[in-house]
Amino acid sequence: MKPSLTILVVDDSQPMCAILAAILEAAGHDVVLTHSVSAARRALAALSPDLILTDYNMPGGKGVDLVRWVRTREVDDRVPIIVVSSEMNAALHTRMARAGVDQWIAKPICVASLIAAVDAVCGLDVPTSGGPSARPDRRAFTPPIAARFSDCLPRAPIT
Repeated sequence: MKPSLTILVVDDSQPMCAILAAILEAAGHDVVLTHSVSAARRALAALSPDLILTDYNMPGGKGVDLVRWVRTREVDDRVPIIVVSSEMNAALHTRMARAGVDQWIAKPICVASLIAAVDAVCGLDVPTSGGPSARPDRRAFTPPIAARFSDCLPRAPIT
């Protein structure tokens, strides 16, 4: 059985937060929801999550602002970060990767791809020397920024 993760979700859309929380909780994880970059910063003052899922476009701050801030904090600099966004700009993806994002998931999300991305960036699908609860060093484990989501594309209707 995979270990339960504490996952901080940052998205200004309450319906998207509810969807992400339902998926992640069904997979056995604990989820903390925030709706802005400033709320995420406050939550990180009291929380040490195993993973951060963030949107890119939010009022009052962009996901890149949160990523850069997290990567400057010694206590959080190893936490994996996944962006869940409808932004499909290749230059933006590159900028976010350079800022420290581990993975990018396009909206609308595919449940299987979300769970696979969480497992991959948190090392749940690779052995760690410290046992199942040990966090892998994110600098030593570099998953691809873009995952393949062809299995999630809508199929033509059957007529």
